[in-house]
Parts: sequence; C-alpha cells; structure tokens
Amino acid sequence: EDILADIWASLLKIRRIGRNDNFFELGGHSLSATQLVSRVRAAAGVTLPLAEVFDRPQLADMAACIEALILAVVGTEAEADVDA
Repeated sequence: EDILADIWASLLKIRRIGRNDNFFELGGHSLSATQLVSRVRAAAGVTLPLAEVFDRPQLADMAACIEALILAVVGTEAEADVDA
C-alpha cells in the first residue's frame, strides 16, 4: 500500500493518500490510469490490468489486487523451478 500510495501521490500531485481514498475522486482519469499501470509494472514487476484500476479505485483494494498478481507470478515461477 505504501508503494502504491507513493505512485498515486506522484501522479496526482497530492501529498497524503489514505488507504480508503479513491483514485478517481482524487483527480485520476483515464490517462493517469494508464500511467499508473506503467508505474506499477516498473515498481512491482507485474502488469495491473487497466480494467482493475477502474474496478478497484480504492487504494487498499488496488493494493490487494497487485499483491495477488505478485503472488501468482511467484507461484508460477516456483512451479517452473520444480519442473526444471
């Protein structure tokens, strides 16, 4: 959540982001949502689907989605290591 809040703060030019804040209510829009996806990919190494930004606009919900994506990638990599 902290890393995602930092990304939001940078994109939206806001100093404080709360876990219950809504990306779009804070001024986010479709262009900043695509920038968000790019920054999440750079920071976390996973691709957050753009649709998830719109479906989960609250920080806590979006962070949980990103965490699930990270865990899925880690699980896939672990399976690949076992198969090798």
